Amino acid sequence: MDREWLQARLRDREANLGDLAVAMGIKQSRISEMFQGKRRLTAGEAQRMAAFLDVSIEKVIDRAGKAVAA
Repeated sequence: MDREWLQARLRDREANLGDLAVAMGIKQSRISEMFQGKRRLTAGEAQRMAAFLDVSIEKVIDRAGKAVAA
């Protein structure tokens, strides 16, 4: 996951990782695990992240790179 891109999108929305986690229905620690390469973003999580950030799911998947589960 591209941390800088995500943090910039959150700043644009005046939000933080906690807000994103709530919107995605997951714990904030799960997002941290994605940044650490310990887990992958599911398709459903990518969709919810895209909706929260008001970007396309394709953009989220592109920025997540190999961090998206098939």
